[in-house]
Amino acid sequence: MPLTDDPKSLLERILTEGLARVAPDASGVEIRLERPRNPEHGDYSCNAAMQLARVLKRKPREIAQLLLESVRSELAASLAFEPLELAGAGFINARLSPMARAAVAQRVLAAGAEFVVMICGDMMTMPGLPKVPSAEKIDLGDDGRVVGLF
Repeated sequence: MPLTDDPKSLLERILTEGLARVAPDASGVEIRLERPRNPEHGDYSCNAAMQLARVLKRKPREIAQLLLESVRSELAASLAFEPLELAGAGFINARLSPMARAAVAQRVLAAGAEFVVMICGDMMTMPGLPKVPSAEKIDLGDDGRVVGLF
């Protein structure tokens, strides 16, 4: 993956192709990535295995494990993500790699942002600031526009 590609679209494509290999007869299940409410769960989360469980008559966690195995090499070659995690009953959690984070920051700046707020874990830089910076709600929409500023 050129790190200029949108990581979310890349992960959706990789998981969709993996899903086609794992469950070729399962139609109507779309890979949708969501931002987890809890940042400890990664940058993106997918529940496709839960949707497929009834159709395939298998446990969601088992389906998610098969999906992870089917995309492992392609995901590693992309350099965009750390290894995917299997969580709970069958959620797949993804974290951007440091290189991909830097590429996203460059895209945001190139799209017209004049600054990027760096988040340093639990460190508070100024008394009175909120615990969750507003910058965490900023993202790029599917059309490439910056969303969540106001």
